[in-house]
Amino acid sequence: MAINQNNQNKLLLLVKDKFCKEYLRRLIGLAQEITSDWAANIVIAFPDFHQFDHEETVVSCKAEFADSSFTDKITVVTYNPDFREEV
Repeated sequence: MAINQNNQNKLLLLVKDKFCKEYLRRLIGLAQEITSDWAANIVIAFPDFHQFDHEETVVSCKAEFADSSFTDKITVVTYNPDFREEV
C-alpha cells in the first residue's frame, strides 16, 4: 500500500508468511525497486515479527544493501502483537 501521511509518502508491505531472512531480503529489494526514492518511510509488517528475536536479522539484511540512506527508511514490525511488544 502506498500511503500519504502528513505530506510524506510511505510504503506499507503486509506479509502473510512468517518472518524469515530470505523473505525480508526479497522485500527490501522489492521496496527499493518500486519506490524509486518517492517513499520517505517503508514499513514491512510480518504476523510473527518480534524485535527481541529478529532485530539482528533485520540489521544483517539491511547491511547487504549498499544504499544505507534507503535502508535507514525501513522499519520492520508485526501486525499481530503479543505480550512481548507491550514491554
